[in-house]
Amino acid sequence: MAHNESAVVVNGSQVSCIGHDWEDIPDFLGAKYGEIARRLDLSFNQMRSLTGLKAFSQLEELIVDNNLLGNDLRLPRLPRLHTLTLNKNQFSDIEALLENLAEVTPALEYLSLLGNEACPNQLVSMDKDEDDYQRYRALPVM
Repeated sequence: MAHNESAVVVNGSQVSCIGHDWEDIPDFLGAKYGEIARRLDLSFNQMRSLTGLKAFSQLEELIVDNNLLGNDLRLPRLPRLHTLTLNKNQFSDIEALLENLAEVTPALEYLSLLGNEACPNQLVSMDKDEDDYQRYRALPVM
């Protein structure tokens, strides 16, 4: 799929590319905004990989909600990243994700995985119960 630079909205150090059905992070995004972006929002796309994040070394907040990311996700080293939201993707194995995050995001303080199979919700999944939810909440981020 072609990437359109006009789809990018920039406000200071915040870069948003929302709802464009992108399957990957385009090279121009990292080349143009990688050094200045502190907050990156790639929600409502078709992302299966975040390989292009290597260029975003100063990133502090990453929002990648409503995409197609799954258990094979591997992030590059993002030493300043403190907030990561991966809501409504396709994660079913939270332990594998946490192992990768522990290695590459030492400053991570907030992780949201709502709407993923790995995040039990007894309101919408009858096969999940309070014990599942408590196990999920007790998992250490680091």
